[in-house]
Amino acid sequence: MSAHTHGPWKVVERGASFSSHEIRPVKLSQGAIPLAWVAKLNDGQANARLIAAAPDLLAALKALVDACDCGPDVHCRSCELGLRAVAKAEGKP
Repeated sequence: MSAHTHGPWKVVERGASFSSHEIRPVKLSQGAIPLAWVAKLNDGQANARLIAAAPDLLAALKALVDACDCGPDVHCRSCELGLRAVAKAEGKP
């Protein structure tokens, strides 16, 4: 699996006539193709913000797990959860 598009990402609000929120990388030009579209239904805005925050959340979680002093072979419950989430985000079993 290839690496994800580097963050940060942002939610781009389109006019009322558009049916979705766009998630785009912050550093690419305005003409870049969106990474994702999220329907403007129910929790669409909240879902779009969560998706846009994903690269920052992944980096923060990796830093927290690295900073934990539970040890390399035996992990505390928080690190176990964090390591599973990182593996899921990176497409690892």
